[in-house]
Amino acid sequence: MVVGIIGAGPAGIACASILARYQKDVLLFEERAPGGLLNNARWVENFPGLLPMSGEELVDQLKISLRHPHINLVFEKVVQIQKHRVQTSTGQIYRVDQIVLAMGTQPKIMEDWPPNPRVVFEWRDVPKGIHTLGILGAGDAAFDSGLSGLDRKYEVYLWNRSDRMKAIPLLYQSYIQAGGVYFEDEPIHRIHPFENGLLIQTGKRNMNVDVLLVSIGREKKTIIGIDLLDPTIREIGDYAHPLFRQASIAIGDGIRVGLEIILGQE
Repeated sequence: MVVGIIGAGPAGIACASILARYQKDVLLFEERAPGGLLNNARWVENFPGLLPMSGEELVDQLKISLRHPHINLVFEKVVQIQKHRVQTSTGQIYRVDQIVLAMGTQPKIMEDWPPNPRVVFEWRDVPKGIHTLGILGAGDAAFDSGLSGLDRKYEVYLWNRSDRMKAIPLLYQSYIQAGGVYFEDEPIHRIHPFENGLLIQTGKRNMNVDVLLVSIGREKKTIIGIDLLDPTIREIGDYAHPLFRQASIAIGDGIRVGLEIILGQE
């Protein structure tokens, strides 16, 4: 039996680990790096049973599970899924008996902004060595990224498009106490590139930043050909529950579905 798992975040790794423990062969597809959104996390302190640690440290712990001989990590982007077939961007087609969708979510982008290399959508894409970081957003991820920027001694400016705070109070308070600048109810109207950065224009001010991180939410990823009525295809983690992006939930979900697959084969 071969199980194809799309996405090596916490849910995908957990599912692969429990399947491998029962000696089921796993093809674990990942287009970037194992760990998923944990690679963006400055600090993970909401995981029951674990002491607080950085996202990087938790990813390192999860990676240990990938050393199992029944897990084959495939660094390719999946572009199409059909019954018992997974096709990647290289044109390679992999045959599997079961498919588990664990590819999580993708950042929402500003549709009316032209692409710019100095506009990024995840903390892990913020280059090192800059001096000023702008952030658009007001959720947990935005303030967590702001704190990460302050850790690197950047000047950080965060714009909230409304007067509604979406982040937990602890993150907001930590960001302000660490010296981050917060602009409430101030959407960014335009960005203009120049040689060494971006000019940010709102209705209240013009400011220069080296990089702008857009953190305005996430949405489910899509892959061509998915038939969710097919009993051999299952959803786990953030992909199945996009409103509950918690590593602990994702790991439990991955283990649950892995056990369902195992029990279904007995």
